This record gives sequence, C-alpha cells and structure tokens, in this order.
Amino acid sequence: SGSVRFSLQRPAPSKTSSQPQLTLRVHGLDFDSLLECHAVFKSLEKDLGENGGLSKESAYEWWTENKDTEYPLESSKFHRMVESLFGQRALQMLPKQIRIDSFWGFLHNPGCSIQSFTFHADSRSKTTLTARRNPAKSVEEAKLLETCLEVAQRVLKGNRSAGERFAASVTNFGAMLYGPDMGQSGADAAAIVKLCSAARWWGPGPDGWGKFDQTWGCKDKRNAFGIVVEEQGRLLWRLQSQADTVQAAKPRVHKVATSAATVASEVPMRRHGVLCCRKRAKQA
Repeated sequence: SGSVRFSLQRPAPSKTSSQPQLTLRVHGLDFDSLLECHAVFKSLEKDLGENGGLSKESAYEWWTENKDTEYPLESSKFHRMVESLFGQRALQMLPKQIRIDSFWGFLHNPGCSIQSFTFHADSRSKTTLTARRNPAKSVEEAKLLETCLEVAQRVLKGNRSAGERFAASVTNFGAMLYGPDMGQSGADAAAIVKLCSAARWWGPGPDGWGKFDQTWGCKDKRNAFGIVVEEQGRLLWRLQSQADTVQAAKPRVHKVATSAATVASEVPMRRHGVLCCRKRAKQA
C-alpha cells in the first residue's frame, strides 16, 4: 500500500507563455495499465512475430479475426475495453487507420505515473491542463512510451476534434500528456477532473460487451433528447481484493455516496494507483 500526496508549487513566470499557470506536484498517483494488454501482445508476437509479420496493421487484423474465440467478452476486460470504444457507430464511420493506430496504442500502454499537473488559463477563458510523467523505469518502458507518443501524435493531429466529442476521456488524457509538444493546447481540465472523480452509479448493460461489465452504466444521465441532465465521475473505487477483476453482475444500477471525498476515504486505492473505468463517449 502507499499514499498519495499533493503539493502546490510556488508560481514562477513562464518563459514560453504570458498566461497564468499553476503547478500541482504529485507523489504516488499511478494510472496502471491493464495487465491483459501485455498478454494480448505476447499472443500476437507468438502468432505473427516469428516470420517478421507483426505490425500494427497485422495486429489489428488478427484481433478482428480472433478476438471472440481467444478473448471472449465474458472473460476478457481488454476485449470489453476495446469494444466500448470501437463499437460506437460514430467511430466506425471514421477511417479504419484510426482504429488501427488506437489498438496499437492499447497494446503498448505502459501505464502512467504522474509527477505534476499544470493548470493553464488560456486566451478563451478556459482552463487547460498538462501533466508531466515520472521518468521511465526501464528501457522496455521507454520504448513503450515512444510508441504511445507516435500514436498520440497521429491521432491528435488528425482527429482531435472528433475524439473530444466521441471519446472525451482518452482524447483529453492524451492531450494532457502530449498536446503542447505538438503545438496544441493541453486537455480540457474539466474532462480530466471528471475522469478522476468517483462514480456514483454504475452497472452492467442489457447486451453486447456491457452485459459483462460493471462500468457500462458509468456515464452521465441524459434525457430523451440526448442532453446531459446529471454528470458524474468515471472512477470505480474498489477494495484491493476486488481491484484486479471486474465481475459480471445482475443487471441493476448501484449508487454510492454523492461525495467523491467520502468514497475516497472509505475505500482504499489499489496500491497507490488509480483504476479508471472505460472511456465513455459523448462526455459533456
């Protein structure tokens, strides 16, 4: 187990921007990668890598052909995570290359250990957020980070606007880490706050991948016209004994305390990391 600590850094004049900014240093905040990501990649290496045939294109084709037999939805969190994003009609209408690049990024996810958050007041009276990672702990992790950077650059440069609409959490998380390096703004701070806030309701869906996953119901409430009427966070807090799996459950919606602080004080984190629920589309 461990603790999470925050400290406010004394503001200093920026050499690159005239806009005010505020830095929050962090210790002990880790966004862990899904262990199954690495297991899927090892399967791809075994099936495709022997003859030098492993590439992001061949990996995606292998996945589409074998996902249901090798990684059934009822037992594979990785499959459910991918389907929650790629199964959206809006994303299916985008170029196939976006799905190929994104899937390659999923396979190379090393997790993310945050060193600091910096809040920026931009010219549109909007608060944006950037983050600095802790240095890679190994050569292997450094290589994974390079791949993630390449994927993020392609996706953000060509499809950031669509991503912020249909996959707000993952797109803003990428912008938070890589946006300024590409000449773009950081993340919408409100989207990251939502991503890091505790959910108040969740539960499995009626069919598809959601039938087997508690996080299907982890989303904002909308009325009949699709307008958000009540927002909530995107984190499910779990006991350590429950943190490594997401079990199928009866189709009912759970509710917890309305205060994220209350939830955080009652249920400890997994180690000192954060287990984020799936990246929902159409966040406000």
